[in-house]
Order: sequence, then structure tokens, then C-alpha cells
Amino acid sequence: MSGPSIGRPSSRCDGSLQERTRSGPDWRRSTLRGGWGRFYIQPFTRLYNNFVQNAPFSPSVTLFGADLSDPYGSTGVGNPFPPFAPVHPTAATSFVLPVQYQYFDADWHLGHVDAWNITAERQVAPNLVARAAYVGTRGRDLQYFQERNPAIYGAAATVTNTNARRPLGPNFASLIEMTNGGLSDYRALQLTVEKRLSRWGAFVAHYTFSRSLDNQSVDSQFTLSNPNPFVPGFNYGRSDFDTPHNFSLWSVWNVPAPAAPAWMHRSLTGWEVTGIWIWRSGTPFGVTSGQDRSLSGVGLDRADLVGDPLLGADRPRNDIINQFFDPNAFRANAPGTFGTAPRNLLRNPAYVNVDLSVQKSFPISARWRFRLRGDFFNLLNDVHLNQPGANLNSASTFAKVTSAGEPRIVQLAVRLDF
Repeated sequence: MSGPSIGRPSSRCDGSLQERTRSGPDWRRSTLRGGWGRFYIQPFTRLYNNFVQNAPFSPSVTLFGADLSDPYGSTGVGNPFPPFAPVHPTAATSFVLPVQYQYFDADWHLGHVDAWNITAERQVAPNLVARAAYVGTRGRDLQYFQERNPAIYGAAATVTNTNARRPLGPNFASLIEMTNGGLSDYRALQLTVEKRLSRWGAFVAHYTFSRSLDNQSVDSQFTLSNPNPFVPGFNYGRSDFDTPHNFSLWSVWNVPAPAAPAWMHRSLTGWEVTGIWIWRSGTPFGVTSGQDRSLSGVGLDRADLVGDPLLGADRPRNDIINQFFDPNAFRANAPGTFGTAPRNLLRNPAYVNVDLSVQKSFPISARWRFRLRGDFFNLLNDVHLNQPGANLNSASTFAKVTSAGEPRIVQLAVRLDF
């Protein structure tokens, strides 16, 4: 969009010229743009590899409550060895029962993502631009993996008789179908200030305030994400990568040399400093029971939420490490249920990090020069705590942080150019 500039002479009816002062923005330095598109998502070609793992070509066998001294006999499953995978199966080829199977829904089709944005941009000063954008995506009919033959819970249900309790048992065990049940929704406000490269350097500061929801965050081959195979919407919630606040600043600066004698000036001039500062929210995680207490054969049960698990973030670090959240807020889910704790209820520690690099080129002759460089990763030596234990069945690590990211690392390098 554009308009007349402030102070432009204008003509009056009597032909005389008069300078008129007018308030308001100069729209010639501003832009407003937007867009919408629909994009179809093709599945990974490697998904087709799973079909060769189906019987009789490459059967998979999962045993429940097996005695390791006689795993097949103790569970009533025929020994698949040998032959494990007949090269040329015939009508006489036997199948090891119960059969595990992965397949496509007969009505499967390509999913799509609708993406849209509206962006306002303003040139604040020469080489300096400010930008604000609203961005959204909406995924529908995405690939989704669903258990179609889960075990049915009953009074006599045990882990050992899991396959016998499946609707299509005892001939079929787990049947994982790829469907179009995948959903995703993303909304974000994006703010950017960008100084383009000039004599002294450049920088880009970017902040995003966002929310991401879905019912499956991974695309692993025929891997289940929903603990409850009977309720498709049970797993809809925060995406595994949901990051509400995300700020980054990167810059490159040519350091001006101070006034100094000639011999010192050569040593102090020509230094280049680059840096990256990142601050973002921690990614979310959920609490699992660590047992198949639903006895469905899926094995992704969540714990029951019975209290407030959040503890103060202003506690001493040792307290945070030893008890990141309140373990008493969770208990094992009741038999035949899938847990009341919402998906991705908790959030990992925030991530703050500064990386810095300093370098200078020293000319030796017209053809020869050497470059001195120093890289400082995690310059401030911030402690980056990893995710605490979230398996209720692992009492020794539950709610405890047992590992952290890399400390400060300094790397020095010399390079000779000729």
C-alpha cells in the first residue's frame, strides 16, 4: 500500500502553491500481505516395507506371560523356526498363529494441510524492518495408526490371555491399520525485527507465541500413539513438540577498532563476532503407568491423576532435580481403564542457551593469510536439564531428573589460506 508523503506541495484553485503539513504514517514503507494454500501429504514410501513383515513372508510373534525356558510351548504358540520366511509360499505353507498384521484402510486417501497467514511489515529505518504475522495450519485426513483388534477387558482378564480376548482371536493378534484419522491444529503469532547487513553487521530477533494440538505427533511405521483403541479422540491434545514461547536472536558484528598506534591497530581491527541466543519453553510430556493395566494389549496406559503435580519453579536446583513434579499426584490406573492423566500434562524445563563465535583473518602476504577462530558453545554454562522420569512403574527414577545436556564447550581453530 502507498500514499502521498508528508509535506508534498499541493495545488490550490487559485493556482498558488502552499506547503501543507499532514499527520499520519507513510504507507510507502509498509506492506500487508497474506495467503492460503492446501497441501496434500504423501506417506513415507518406507511404509510399504511393513507388508513384507506380514505372514507368511516374515511373521512377527508377540508373547504374553511367557516362560523363558519354553516361550512358545508355555503360551501355546507354534515355533516359527524353521522355516521362518518361505521364499515361495504355497497352499501348504503354514502360518504361525496368532498372526500379527499391518495394513492400509481400503478407503485410505491422501491427507491435506490447509495453511494460511497474514503479515504486516514496516521499514522502521534504513536496513531495519519490523514484521508481525499470524500463521495457522489445519491438518485433516492425515495418516494415523489404529489398533483394530484390541483385547477386551473382563473379570478373568490377565496379561497371559491377551490374545485369547481379542475379537478376532485366537487366529489374529494385533491388527494395526493405517487410516485417515490424523488431526493437527497450529496457531502462532510471529514477531520479527531484522537489521539487514550493513557496514557494522546484521541481526534478526524473532519471537513466536504458539499452540500446537494433534492426536499423533510421530510418523513411525505402524506405531500406535493412542493408549485407548476404543476412543479415537482420547489422544487429542498438546503436540509432543508444542512450544508456546520461542525467542531467538542471531547477530554478526564487525567490531570497530579503537584509536591506537598502527602496530596495535592491525591487531585490534578486523574482528568479527557472531552469536545466537535462544530462549524457549520446554516441550510437554505425559505420565505413563508403565503397565498394561487396561489389559488391551496396546501397552500405552497413562497414570491416574489424583492431585496437582506442579511444584514451584523457584526452588533450589537440587530440589528440582530430585523431585521435578509431585509424584504423589499420580497413581496406577484402575484395571480395565486407560488412565485419567491428560496427554502431555507436564512440561520440560525451559531452554536457555548462548553460543558465541569470534574470528579474525591475518594477512601474511598477497597470497597467504591465516584465520584464527574461537567457538564458545553454551557460553554461560547454563544447566540444560533433560526430561524427568515419567514412568510410574520405575520408582527409582519417577519424577527425578537423571541427565542433562552438554556444558560449556570451547573450540579453537587456526586455518591457513593460500
